[in-house]
Amino acid sequence: MSRLTGNPDPLDRFFDDYVDGVLGAEDGDILSKWLLASPANVDRFVRESFLHSQLFQIMRRSEIHAEAMATPPSARAPQSAGPRSRADSKSRFRLRSPATVAGFAALLVAVGAMLLAYRFSSPATVAQVSGLSADASFEQTRDAFNVGALLPQGRAISLRRGRLLATLVSGTRVVLEGPAEVEFTDQNELRLVRGRLGADIPTHATGLLVRMPMGDVVDLGTAFTLDLPSETTCRIQVFKGMVELRPSRGRPVRIAEGTAISYDAVNDREMQIPYQPEERLSLLP
Repeated sequence: MSRLTGNPDPLDRFFDDYVDGVLGAEDGDILSKWLLASPANVDRFVRESFLHSQLFQIMRRSEIHAEAMATPPSARAPQSAGPRSRADSKSRFRLRSPATVAGFAALLVAVGAMLLAYRFSSPATVAQVSGLSADASFEQTRDAFNVGALLPQGRAISLRRGRLLATLVSGTRVVLEGPAEVEFTDQNELRLVRGRLGADIPTHATGLLVRMPMGDVVDLGTAFTLDLPSETTCRIQVFKGMVELRPSRGRPVRIAEGTAISYDAVNDREMQIPYQPEERLSLLP
């Protein structure tokens, strides 16, 4: 009757069709019921959806598709003749009767409500672990930071050694090199307590804010490495774009592409240091 036969977990087999908007009505009904059956299933769905981003926009698009299918044929715009797309060949949701349409739409609404409840009852997800070096070790349980783990708002990571790559919801990629400690405070904001952090910020995510004990670093469309050896000293290498250092006491300092500085918060003094492209952090040492 469905692809679920002999497979109690439909997500792996149904997810691509769901995201593409070509999930059949029968399979869509099964997937919706599977989500409604258990909060753990919703949690899994949310985790997988993070990789495809914009979970709630996807859900909204599916609801719109279901609503469109519920519209009487006479009210729909005529379709031009031509080659049938993959979506056409699957007839979208293959809804064959008003009752089926109504039932499936109701399930989508119910699932959407459950996902919204999940969103507001759980800490906001702000990042995901995208990679770990083989030698990575933590002060906390390593399992909490396996590749694919979601990082909720306020999650702190104490990395003893090795490197961790995290992707923020904004799209910014951050590499942390141990020994280091960082807190993920928002979708495009971090608090660096100690250690080295490398960031690569796409154009649409410009504005990454890194908070430090002596002030803040704000990216202006950049790739940079920030080294925080103590609470009063930092070093910044800028590989692309520009970074602005905003000390808690003192005037802002802008560091241009291809330059590097060391900043002493005690004396509110910055000093040019040799620019070293090899200081750019990647996942692997």
